[in-house]
Amino acid sequence: MANTELTATYGGTVAQANGNALDHVNLVTFVDQTYNFSPLVLAVGLTTSFESDTTIAARVYRKGEIFDADMLFSPSQTFKVGGVGPGIDIQSVATHEAGHMFGLSHSTLQSSTMFYALPGGFAARSLTSDDQLVYFKAYGTRKLSAAFGRPASETWWTEKGSKRKLKDDVAVAAAIHYVLYKQPNPLVVWSPETGRLV
Repeated sequence: MANTELTATYGGTVAQANGNALDHVNLVTFVDQTYNFSPLVLAVGLTTSFESDTTIAARVYRKGEIFDADMLFSPSQTFKVGGVGPGIDIQSVATHEAGHMFGLSHSTLQSSTMFYALPGGFAARSLTSDDQLVYFKAYGTRKLSAAFGRPASETWWTEKGSKRKLKDDVAVAAAIHYVLYKQPNPLVVWSPETGRLV
């Protein structure tokens, strides 16, 4: 995503078919037979991080740093590519599950790509404005952070310029919705068209 330090690199194929939270292989698979998928689940994005600094093989993984991430598509589902034929749009499912691989939780906003239920059609193929704000908060570049200041965890600017701590995910979602859609004269907002703060 533009203006963030978030990147993903294709590492080739492996013979491994099943996800493993501690093998340090970031796997995307359609044939995992060990995960117990509910009939309603299309895929899962599994991310492993630690609650405190953890040393593995002489490397320190910081609290919250992603150690391993796997994307498991249900082998019992039918997926389609390019919107043609029967099945569920693979790009929409992959975009949502990639959010989990990068450490994001479900959104409480029904219009969000990270909402727990996939909308019909192709609406989830790309990130909505609120998804982009969450990515930016987590992975904003040093350049933009230097220019605008990195927001403190769970801190948002209010209409009058003061900051407050939000108590839970519902409050964070409400604040994002307010900034995106209702704030009468926002000082700075995220523009999905330009991919930056304006």
